[in-house]
Amino acid sequence: MNVTATQKIVFRGHQGGVYGLSEGNETSLIYSGSSDKFVGAWDLISGQQKDFAIEFSAPVYSLLYLPENNILLAGDGIGKLHEIDIENKIIARTIQLNNGQIFDLAISKKHNLIFAASGDGTFTILDGETISINEQKKITNLKVRGFALHPNEDLLAVTCGDGAIKIYALPKMEEVQTFVAHGLSANSVCWHPNGIYLLSGGRDAHLNVWDSKDNFKSIVKIPAHNFAIYHIVFSPDKKLFATASRDKSMKIWDAENFNLLLRCGKDGQDGHKNSVNRLIWNEQGLISGSDDQSMIVWQISQS
Repeated sequence: MNVTATQKIVFRGHQGGVYGLSEGNETSLIYSGSSDKFVGAWDLISGQQKDFAIEFSAPVYSLLYLPENNILLAGDGIGKLHEIDIENKIIARTIQLNNGQIFDLAISKKHNLIFAASGDGTFTILDGETISINEQKKITNLKVRGFALHPNEDLLAVTCGDGAIKIYALPKMEEVQTFVAHGLSANSVCWHPNGIYLLSGGRDAHLNVWDSKDNFKSIVKIPAHNFAIYHIVFSPDKKLFATASRDKSMKIWDAENFNLLLRCGKDGQDGHKNSVNRLIWNEQGLISGSDDQSMIVWQISQS
């Protein structure tokens, strides 16, 4: 398979690194959260910044759009979860979850649960309707970086700063498996669309693949980047996936055999000048957010 990447749009507007990305109520709209303490909105077709800017008292690390009530959740650097009323462009409510950075947010619509990963080693389970705290679990003395919800929404993978990944059965949040995935912090996880393989990226710069049907046995270990891997996403057609890294690069991989197909970065194609922190891949392209304060929309073509 031959894959090429072309820059369609470069968004510049933040005055700090871009940490959080979320889709909006249309595939042409994304939201971004930054260390500059702002959340912005961007049009992927026109290439223009939308008239939408919400200011916070701390850096914004994570975002999650809730289409049912047109609310955007924003997790900040001091443990606060904010509800943004998109129509009125205001912060409607703030919940203090803890004192750590809220690195990731996820939702299970099937079980009506929202999950928040925190830098103080806890993760929080919230009611999906009331957005109120159901339970908080302290699972490590280090950071909880990210989540991956299984395609059938009955399993949740959670990454820990000690290198472990914990698997929970939903909706009761029973821990069913814990295994050491990385020599350093486990940063990112993503379920393969086939529902069998779990992909993980760590501070050790490795991309690892685990077989959930065989007690999460390791099947692939790849020294994928030069520095930490921060995010993993699959393409809409499920044939490719991308990894984002602190080494300033983004890489495209074959989802069937896990072979590297393309490197987009400082030493390859023109890309970001600093760490690549977050990705979204939808019908409009692959969107990357970086410490260089920009977001790039990439057109990924296969032949």
